[in-house]
Amino acid sequence: MNAQDFARFVSEVQINANLALPLVLEMEGNPNKTGAYLTVMGDINSDETDTYRIFPVGNVDLYTPFQRVRYSKLSFEKAYRLYKNKSLPLSHRSSVESRDESSNMFGGAILADGYIFSCSALSEIADEALSLSIAVSMELLRHHPDAVDIARISNNQMFLHPSMELNRFLRKF
Repeated sequence: MNAQDFARFVSEVQINANLALPLVLEMEGNPNKTGAYLTVMGDINSDETDTYRIFPVGNVDLYTPFQRVRYSKLSFEKAYRLYKNKSLPLSHRSSVESRDESSNMFGGAILADGYIFSCSALSEIADEALSLSIAVSMELLRHHPDAVDIARISNNQMFLHPSMELNRFLRKF
């Protein structure tokens, strides 16, 4: 994927993230959370230069500068950790598989058809639900069984909840 194609891909991710975020926020039920940071890593199976982007989704203006830096770093850390673990004999599909709270390593990133989506600022379950929602809406994961299999790794009841049937909520490209 060249830089121009990746830029188009990121634009599509941003649209889908902004469509999915209100549903995830509603399910999370925390009025203090209004946005998140999302890291997208390009086709990690490609021989071309690995590319990534970190960007805000929703309203992050209510977060302090410290929180903004922390959430963007955590989003990248989850994605990078999942990227590093892709070549293990049993490669990880979710950052929750290498979670270590004592080292500030959390869940919230998923691997979808060679791309990594990683969210941070919400609860770990909501971060992962948003990442999964984006991948499903972009048809990088089939809702069943791929996305469900990943959600079951962390027992993500938010994503597995019937109201997360994304085809009713998200625009298809």
